[in-house]
Amino acid sequence: MRKTIHRSERRVAWVLVLALLFMGGFSLAKERKHGARLLIQKKDGNQVEGELIAIKRNSLLIMAGTDVSLDIQEIQKIRIVNKSKLGQGLLYGLLIGAGGGALGGLASGDDEGEFLSFTAGQKAAILGIFFGVIGTVVGGTVGALAGVDETIELKGTLDPQAKAEILKKLRRLARISEKGL
Repeated sequence: MRKTIHRSERRVAWVLVLALLFMGGFSLAKERKHGARLLIQKKDGNQVEGELIAIKRNSLLIMAGTDVSLDIQEIQKIRIVNKSKLGQGLLYGLLIGAGGGALGGLASGDDEGEFLSFTAGQKAAILGIFFGVIGTVVGGTVGALAGVDETIELKGTLDPQAKAEILKKLRRLARISEKGL
């Protein structure tokens, strides 16, 4: 049984491979330009919403119209507001699923003399659609879960170790790292 791949099918395969590599390159090239968006509820009941600029020794520097410095002991709750990644997950899932299915169909070649036979192009289309749908569902689910907001509760007086862990986590989300201060 000889597998035959036509020139047009090879072109489709190369276009899919290049599209996957091109899309993957963009996600690697992105750099964090902004700090995390925070919604902070203070112990006195006031709320502050803004971008996390930096973490100082015991405080957070937030840009909320103007720069606001909040002592960690004044804070009751911090909500890290994440952007939804549903669209990105759907797109990547579709591209990876459809591309992988199409490449698998092309690689399997034409069927010869069997009761139910397909050309490599037909298999690429069928498997591309099938795995594209599965990839879209999986990618959408992963993207939706990646965009869920996170809440940090600061109850009572913080012990030094708990405070250090919270500040370490927030430091990774700040626009300016500790080295930049």
